[in-house]
Amino acid sequence: MPYFFVLPMFVLTMLALSVATVLCATVPKLRWALPFAWRVLVWSGMGCIFANVPVFALYALPLALDRTGLTPESEYAMNALRIVLVAGLLLGPIVASAVGFFGGTLFGVWRAYRQSQSPR
Repeated sequence: MPYFFVLPMFVLTMLALSVATVLCATVPKLRWALPFAWRVLVWSGMGCIFANVPVFALYALPLALDRTGLTPESEYAMNALRIVLVAGLLLGPIVASAVGFFGGTLFGVWRAYRQSQSPR
């Protein structure tokens, strides 16, 4: 359910970053920002996607626990497991997407800055 909100925002953000990258490539006064723009586009998208991989694994966790026989016997442990799964599946996509996107953005800016500082 949270991906219903996350996915449209991801698509709109990637579209806006793509337009910004094209503008930086075509407008001569913005050409200095092109190395930053395309790296932010690539790395923020990758960061968002890679950060959601552990969240996708949470969807398979109940089935894996059931098939391996590791489902908790006590009611207290089962309730704790349910709470963790519900919190992870409801808040996980939002948190993981934000952390991955901003982490990827910072990584892209850092790589562009490092590239701009290297001697040619």
